[in-house]
Amino acid sequence: MASESAGVLVLRGAWGVGKTHFWKSCISEHKESSRRSYSYVSMFGISTIQQLQLSVFISARDLKTSGQGKPHVMSSATNKLGQAKGMLKGAAELLPESWAKRVTFAIDSFVPHMISNLLICLDDFERIPRDGMQMEEVLGFVTSLKEEKNCKVVLIFNDAELGDRRAVYQRYREKVVDVDLVFAPTVAEAADLALPRDHLFGSLIREKLEILGVNNIRLIKRMLANVERITPLLTDAQQSIAHMVISMTLLLTWVELDSSPNRPTLESMRKFNSMASLITREHKKKKEQPEEREAALWEDLLRRFGFTSFDACDEAIARVISQGFMAGSELEAEIKKLKDEANAVEAEERFIRAWRLYHDSLDDDEAEIVKIIDSTFDAAAPRMTPNNVDSTLRLLRNLGRDGLADSLIERYTKIRGKEADLFDPDNFHTFGSIEDSKFREVSERQFELVREMPTLSEALREIAKGKGWSKEQMAVLSSTSPEMLYQVFKTSEDGRFTSMAKACLRFADDPTMAQIAENAKIALKRIASESHINKLRISSKFDISTDT
Repeated sequence: MASESAGVLVLRGAWGVGKTHFWKSCISEHKESSRRSYSYVSMFGISTIQQLQLSVFISARDLKTSGQGKPHVMSSATNKLGQAKGMLKGAAELLPESWAKRVTFAIDSFVPHMISNLLICLDDFERIPRDGMQMEEVLGFVTSLKEEKNCKVVLIFNDAELGDRRAVYQRYREKVVDVDLVFAPTVAEAADLALPRDHLFGSLIREKLEILGVNNIRLIKRMLANVERITPLLTDAQQSIAHMVISMTLLLTWVELDSSPNRPTLESMRKFNSMASLITREHKKKKEQPEEREAALWEDLLRRFGFTSFDACDEAIARVISQGFMAGSELEAEIKKLKDEANAVEAEERFIRAWRLYHDSLDDDEAEIVKIIDSTFDAAAPRMTPNNVDSTLRLLRNLGRDGLADSLIERYTKIRGKEADLFDPDNFHTFGSIEDSKFREVSERQFELVREMPTLSEALREIAKGKGWSKEQMAVLSSTSPEMLYQVFKTSEDGRFTSMAKACLRFADDPTMAQIAENAKIALKRIASESHINKLRISSKFDISTDT
């Protein structure tokens, strides 16, 4: 860059790999050593050589003295031409229209003679408008810049997008181009270009980019933008949670934006289960179809990435990426659930330490054990079964700590009290025997407070299915009057009253529940008495006398 010799450098490669980013980094790094002024021009939208010349002229600037040395990028030839005309706007307004046109023509004639000894970057070379200047014209202009104007010229483009112009470029490349470089950075090199050196999750991001094989800097920057959007929600989150959320953000951004045909779809990820896919593949190994082999590739990639299955937090991350903002995604709530669960696990580990001391130590450490149980119980309670609580209560009572034991029962009930199944006496055997009498008493009382009772109609519909009944359903039926059954039978839809009535009559032979059947008979006889047709209906459906 510091050399005075003219020349043409080509920097080509796929879209998004960072060609322009790399070149601008070089400009910034070497601006102090450059003795040339610099002009950056995007070829996008430039359709004539005159517009290109004017753009190069207007964009020229001194790298050493202009701000941070960042080139001024004009997005269209129209804007550039407008700048030039603006310089003479005052004069043109004072001249007749015919003279104003001559001024514009004079600018077009004047500019080429002012371009010399420049460092020029012509970016987006492949995007020259099809209905504009020819490739030969542009390459001829570049040659004149090098040979007649002592300019250094850099051409940046995606050669895969040259199309039918590739043959023209190949024909003139030897004469025009001095150095032809393919820019194809490795994943690590792309990460070096895109990632801030001190990024909080730099190591993790590099690891995941390697697995995905992403060297597209534009895509990496989109990934980073989504990471930055989500990072504030990870304040105080455990490292494992932060890494999981960041990893899924990278993965789902890649799925959303990458153009590779071999990546999974969001829908296929929702259905993916790491263990299940391994088992399924083992069975299909000898008769895989082409689409199954393709799926196997991305399934292997997901496993190497560390993805096992899609959950509610992943769904929320996908919504953030898709919609581009946080509102309505529910991600904050999902991350909070993960934090709470992790905190509960950590608290449970601290609580278990008391039991390890009790079982593994012979020291006089009763006070320490009791202190650990008391201080960690509330945080550990969300993951504790009634059996865990019962064992702790028995230990405390054996140590003469009845006051603390009673306190733990009250605290556990307050923390978990809305979980009816947890306090259902019929479920106690699920967790093991509950021996503490006070804990059993409080649990039974709490269950009566929070259990959800079905409506009469719901209870009858479930019993009518013939799969047995719950004590809640029987409690509802046992407290039901003939009037209540009459109302349910009369208002039932789709003929369900028949199956519901038969469900009630089924209890006639059980002395403890015979009253349910008797109440149903009274309700059915009342319906039969209302009309002649209802009398026929009831007598034909049920084995009961309808005579009054």
